[in-house]
Amino acid sequence: MERFAMQHLAQWKVRKDRKPLIVRGARQTGKTWLLKEFGKTSFAETVYINFENERRLRDLFSEISTSRELFPRLSSITGKRLTPKTL
Repeated sequence: MERFAMQHLAQWKVRKDRKPLIVRGARQTGKTWLLKEFGKTSFAETVYINFENERRLRDLFSEISTSRELFPRLSSITGKRLTPKTL
């Protein structure tokens, strides 16, 4: 299963028309581990953001009016510079 999921993520990464990545599933099945491992092995920088645990991050979406505001605001909150090469 791990190999299949990593393969799927690798295919997503190289797509020119890729959309934002949303990983859903049952609790305690390895989603967080999978994404952190994928980020470590496939991206220069990985930033982990948990919108469920961070109220400030959840509220962010009601505060911004355009998608152009999202990355600068997330960068400000996380203290990490987010670029297209960041997972």
